[in-house]
Amino acid sequence: MKKRIAVSFISLLILLGIFAASCAAPAPTPAPAPTPAPAPTPAKSEVIELTFVSHDPTTVQSSNQILNALVTMEKRTEGRIKFDLFLSETLVGYSEQNNAIRTGVADCGIGVPAFNPGAFPLLSSLEFPMHAKTATKAAKIFRMIYEEFPAVQDELEVTWNQRIGIFNSVPGMLFHSTKEFKSLSDMKGLKCQSMGEIQPKALRMIGMEPVPQDPGELYMMLKTGGMDAITYNLCNITNYGLEDLIKYSATNLHLGNIEWYLSWNLESWNSLPDDIKKTVREVEEEYCEKAPIDGYDLPDQNVEKLLRSLGVEFVTIPQNELDKFYSDCDVLWDEWVEEKKDLGYDVAPEIAERVKYLSRSGEVADWVPPAR
Repeated sequence: MKKRIAVSFISLLILLGIFAASCAAPAPTPAPAPTPAPAPTPAKSEVIELTFVSHDPTTVQSSNQILNALVTMEKRTEGRIKFDLFLSETLVGYSEQNNAIRTGVADCGIGVPAFNPGAFPLLSSLEFPMHAKTATKAAKIFRMIYEEFPAVQDELEVTWNQRIGIFNSVPGMLFHSTKEFKSLSDMKGLKCQSMGEIQPKALRMIGMEPVPQDPGELYMMLKTGGMDAITYNLCNITNYGLEDLIKYSATNLHLGNIEWYLSWNLESWNSLPDDIKKTVREVEEEYCEKAPIDGYDLPDQNVEKLLRSLGVEFVTIPQNELDKFYSDCDVLWDEWVEEKKDLGYDVAPEIAERVKYLSRSGEVADWVPPAR
């Protein structure tokens, strides 16, 4: 009996255990591990758009060197800057170009002091006849004068709110005419296109009538007789499609240089990130070296051959006439110094002597065509 009771009691305990287990709450299912958030996509750098202004069409090889530089800047900054191009006076006229950059209408562009005679008093020291035959020499002297004289820097940066990026220059401006000439005396009375502050004075010394002219209107002025002659380097004759109008060209009469540069509005330049400025400066340095050669000095060689093949007569002015003309131009230098001193530029005599020395001493060499 006791044995049966014990077995029954044990059985009861087992049943109670089973019942308790069946009534217990089930263990919670473990929550799944959270899916890792995807790595954030790097924010795309904002593209900085910059307005670029130039009077030249794309047919002008010298300006194309600057356009090539802009493309290089875009590529090396991986598209972080983009230049919106306004060429051929589509944004402003040529005489308003410098002011458009100064005021920020354009962020950058081609700066040409000769487009506003008298507005760049010290830079006009680089416009005198027989200054430099080649663009390479003229551009180097331009940069040396700019870097050596703070007053010249102030003329650009303070007065005109501009920064120079690439220094360049038209080579010695030659004389090209629709009418025949053999000497300087034959040029008297001719109406000749002129640029800048100094060149009109030099033309008057020969007896010509200077005609300030928009480069884009040269063709029609020559064709209709509004002008008889132009002062330009050789490759600009074909750049502006004048080769069918020019009949005579003086090979040894150099009527001055026209300096120009890649110009930046200072506020636009200062707003650029430092790493972009560094890249832009590197490209500018490369083109300071190559732009005068590839834009002017090399093409001039090929254009001379073309013009000769088209029947243009190349005239050599008698050396005694040239010597007298260039000697007479020293009077223009004296006048320039006195005019600038009257304007308060006490540094004018020093600038004049430095420019004349660099032009005449041979310290800065003219470009020489590579041997073939």
